[in-house]
Amino acid sequence: MTSWTRIKVIFAICTLLFSACGTAADSQPDTSGTDNGGTDSAGTDTAGTDTTGNGEISLKSIQELSAAMNCVGGDSPFITHIEGLSLEGIVVVSAKFDAFTPEEEGNALDGYFVADQAGGTSAGALMVISRDLGSDFQIGDLLDIEGEAGEYYCMTQVSAAIAVKVGETDVPAPVDVTSAEFADGGGEVHEGTLVRLQDVTATEALQYGETQLEGGAVIDDLFMYGELNLPLNETITEIVGVVNYSYGNYRICPRSADDIVGVELVGGQSMTVAEIQQMQAGLECGAGAGDEPMFTNLADGIMLTDVVVISPRFVAYDGNGDESKALDGYYVADQAGGMYSGVQLVVSKNEATDFQIGDLLSVEGSATDFYCNTQVSADVATMTGQGEAPAPSVVTAETFASAEEIEKYEGALVEIHDLVPAEGPNQWGEYEIDGVIIDDKFMYNELNFVVGETISKVVGIVNYSYGKYMILPRSADDIVVAAPETTDP
Repeated sequence: MTSWTRIKVIFAICTLLFSACGTAADSQPDTSGTDNGGTDSAGTDTAGTDTTGNGEISLKSIQELSAAMNCVGGDSPFITHIEGLSLEGIVVVSAKFDAFTPEEEGNALDGYFVADQAGGTSAGALMVISRDLGSDFQIGDLLDIEGEAGEYYCMTQVSAAIAVKVGETDVPAPVDVTSAEFADGGGEVHEGTLVRLQDVTATEALQYGETQLEGGAVIDDLFMYGELNLPLNETITEIVGVVNYSYGNYRICPRSADDIVGVELVGGQSMTVAEIQQMQAGLECGAGAGDEPMFTNLADGIMLTDVVVISPRFVAYDGNGDESKALDGYYVADQAGGMYSGVQLVVSKNEATDFQIGDLLSVEGSATDFYCNTQVSADVATMTGQGEAPAPSVVTAETFASAEEIEKYEGALVEIHDLVPAEGPNQWGEYEIDGVIIDDKFMYNELNFVVGETISKVVGIVNYSYGKYMILPRSADDIVVAAPETTDP
């Protein structure tokens, strides 16, 4: 995954029917044995319970099997409940999506969410089908299905060897739920089902295109990648979606903008730099694990409005021989300045940008931590006017001594006073003075301090790299050297 591209693979299944095996990539596979709603071990049921009254198995009867309700991860992601499954009159309730695309040549899978016509609690499931069959079912299609039913990492799935459209019908009404039902990993009873939330509030944009709601529910962009931009702290009249399960959590997935009522989805999620810099995943990056992982996705589909450029352009990535992948970099900030106000901005070199300090920009893109250094990757960056860089925040050697404190200024413009270098630069052009690193990123061989000479003030941007925070003066104008003392003759 790169800072400008997120690859999301959802819920593949390997069965006796399909000689394909895949892994989901929202997170790490849940093989720890954490259950998804019960306490007993799974894999004991071999047939469904008839809930239709006519001897047929329904999706609801499959979902209500004890092995499904009490699934635990165990050592194997695959648990088969029913072989030789036959379902009739099952209605499609979602668009087709990519359930699995193998990295190497193999059997790819398409996915649909499907439901019993009667609807109701536990009356839906995920259906996967070989892409080689060329299915193109639409919402409202009635299907007859033959295949198997089971669990993939505790997500109940129907693996269809054959799925035939036999008619069309109305989609069952969504089940009314509350956000609190999904708190602390709850929601098993609604897995695979079309549900509806009413009068809810989005409180935080999370990683991987997810949005946290007040009360506990999480909204996911499975069907609306780059379009699910819920305004924060506003009442949303209604959200309809199917309930997906992945890595110990249930997520509600709206199928289109029509599933969201009462707020307008326009462009990206409007955010400030300070809101990005204070996202929990970014603040926790590297905790207990150095600077891993390489990329931590913070938010997709974001919009920054009238942020101000606070640094010259620099080479963020040279493309490693491929000019099409090269990136230019800038530092930008909220105009108010202060803690959490600045961030690194990267934009394709092919855009041939030439922004100057003081330019105001509107930016659309995504936010990530790259080796724990927060950056915004711009899909679009447009100059909207002229402003002034904010006043730098004053920091001290004590600020740098605390990782928690200096993290608040990552990407921001700061100034520090009264430094006296005791030795020259290291091999990377860095001066370390009383625990504060001054780096030559923008000045290169022009950054020359005299050992023993007092530096009255250094202004620069706080950068994080290779486990260290450092100040980057942008030019000689950012450095003030104390006048030498004189004595009267």
